[in-house]
Amino acid sequence: RIRPLDLDLNVKATKVDLAPLDIPLAMSTAMQAGGRLSGDVRLGARERGDDIQMTASGRTQLDDARLRRRGDRRDLISLRRLAVRDFRYGSSPLRVEIGDILLDRPQVFLVLHKDGTTNVLRALDPEGAERRAAAIRTAEKAKAAERAKKQGTQTGAEASSGLASKPVSPAPVAAGETTAEADASGADASGAGADASSAAGARAGAPASLFDRFTLGEVTVRGGKIAFRDERFSPAFDTSLDKVDAAVTGFTMAPESRAEVSAGGTLEGVPVKLTGTLNPVSTPPFADIVFSMEGLDLVPVSPYALQYIAYPVDKGRLTARLQLQTSEWVLSADSKFLLEDIELGDKDSRPDAPDYPVKLGLALLRGLDGNVSIDLPVRGRLDAP
Repeated sequence: RIRPLDLDLNVKATKVDLAPLDIPLAMSTAMQAGGRLSGDVRLGARERGDDIQMTASGRTQLDDARLRRRGDRRDLISLRRLAVRDFRYGSSPLRVEIGDILLDRPQVFLVLHKDGTTNVLRALDPEGAERRAAAIRTAEKAKAAERAKKQGTQTGAEASSGLASKPVSPAPVAAGETTAEADASGADASGAGADASSAAGARAGAPASLFDRFTLGEVTVRGGKIAFRDERFSPAFDTSLDKVDAAVTGFTMAPESRAEVSAGGTLEGVPVKLTGTLNPVSTPPFADIVFSMEGLDLVPVSPYALQYIAYPVDKGRLTARLQLQTSEWVLSADSKFLLEDIELGDKDSRPDAPDYPVKLGLALLRGLDGNVSIDLPVRGRLDAP
């Protein structure tokens, strides 16, 4: 061993192929990697007493990167370029400083398969995906059996009521259920003081941050896309958030720091925007964010409406504006939704279809202009939800 340790090392790489990463990835996942890595990094190590101080600085770039599940024809994640410029790292004290990060044309493709698993789970944990699919099949069989049992019970009750001289009394509620509810209420009441005390303690003794210092000048996203497919429906439901451009500037750990956030894209051709300021790592966290979307056609999401409320959407548009603010542990969220020209089709005739008075509810909520306007304010404390 060299004493004292004093090392400086310059590492330069130009378009190093990432294909060899397939070997370690295959050991625990079903993923394949691709891309070319370049960089110019200066590494340092200094021995100071019993401590070794590590440093690193420079820039790195990843071109034409992709992650794909073996056997798939479409990438799970891809991007044309990921560039990290002017970064500095130090181990003692632990600090990370990054000038800027660029993500050029990042794309993410998410799939929800018929068996309830996702392409992400299948790629990262194939065995876990199989266990998840088996658990979903077991749960669905149990639900089907429960529905059949209820239908049989109802049919028997109807037959008995026709023969009996008086209505059959409903089945008594199990004593254990009532006792459990009472116990839960008592536990909630008795635990309220402890919850308040623990919340105050959490505020007073917030956990220390991972870094002693962290700064990030700017993160820029250009031409991004998030595609989603749900194969549980026939035909499969497809949608995507396109033309995603975003920027986050001025992010630090200082409590008074406010990072500027600006993002936008198009969802089914409709512009969506996210703007505001935030500091998620401060204690307490701070955010002042506004999300807006105007005139989203609801007909394409009709398969979900048919599945969960038993009515398809024949016509309608959604406009939404959500404002979220957090300061001094206080959460304030104001959500406004406008359903324009909403019209539902005929009720689903499936025996197990949901049975909600949806059309009656819409009729009661409609204004004089025929539209449905919903204001949903939410207030609360993050330290005592």
